[in-house]
Amino acid sequence: MPIIPMVLVNGCDGTGTGWSTYIPNYNPWEIIDNVRRWLDGEKVQKMNPWYRGFKGSIEENANGDGYLVKGLVKKEDSKTYRITELPLSKTSISIEDYKKCLESLCEKGDFIEVT
Repeated sequence: MPIIPMVLVNGCDGTGTGWSTYIPNYNPWEIIDNVRRWLDGEKVQKMNPWYRGFKGSIEENANGDGYLVKGLVKKEDSKTYRITELPLSKTSISIEDYKKCLESLCEKGDFIEVT
């Protein structure tokens, strides 16, 4: 039996009988710290979503009702960009979908090549 709530470590996304839920992943060390605070009768601290190895950014929305997740892109020259990290998404967006979007930009002349 786990000693920390694994639903916070692994996240959860689902629908059942008309109700839906989405719980993002959180840093296990922050979860442990908050469990200890809770057991000691202290107030738990707010946690932000966390994904191991993700190098983009995760920022809370201004109104506090969600998060803005950004990937990483580097401008190589005036017409070339290198995407090194796709943003995380609740709904899986494939690399192929990103590639199609970028190819449509190439047709407009905004990018020179998509590989």
